[in-house]
Parts: sequence; C-alpha cells; structure tokens
Amino acid sequence: MNKEKLNEANRLNKLIEEHEQALNCFEFDTNYYARDEYPNLPIVLESTNPTLIIEYDDPFEGGREQQRIPMVLSDFLINIIKDSIKGNLEKLKTEFQNL
Repeated sequence: MNKEKLNEANRLNKLIEEHEQALNCFEFDTNYYARDEYPNLPIVLESTNPTLIIEYDDPFEGGREQQRIPMVLSDFLINIIKDSIKGNLEKLKTEFQNL
C-alpha cells in the first residue's frame, strides 16, 4: 500500500466513524453507550425518540433561542436523515473495502 492509498484509507475511515456517530443520534446502540459493561440496559435506555430542534439568534435578548419542530414533521425529517446517513455509510464502507 503506497502513501496515497494509506491517506485515502485514513480519510475514509474518519468519514465512516463520523457517519456512525451521527447515526447514534437517531438510533440507540446499547453496546456503544454501555461500552459492553452493561449489556442488559433498562428498557428506558434502549429506545430513543429524537426530536429536531432549530436554534437561532434571538435579536431582542442577544442570546440563542430554540424551537422544537412539530413531531409529525420531525419524524419525517429524521427518517430522511437516517436513510441518507445509512446510504452514505454503505458507500463509504464499500469504497474503503475496495482500496
């Protein structure tokens, strides 16, 4: 393996890790969070119900404001985001294996 392929493999590996971390925002992985120390987590900790939040500058108070997106729209957008992350992750893994 030459230096260029090694650099490309490192780049792809970093992207794969970033995509896996992003996916953990939407799908709970008990092994990731328990670090294999507590494989039988309580049911409360085994599920997530993510909600998207928009954060923006508050022009009147000078701070940041948060607005929750309605659950119906949030669920729809979350599914689109998850599908996109999973698709990109598969492409990256395939590209990494083909090196």
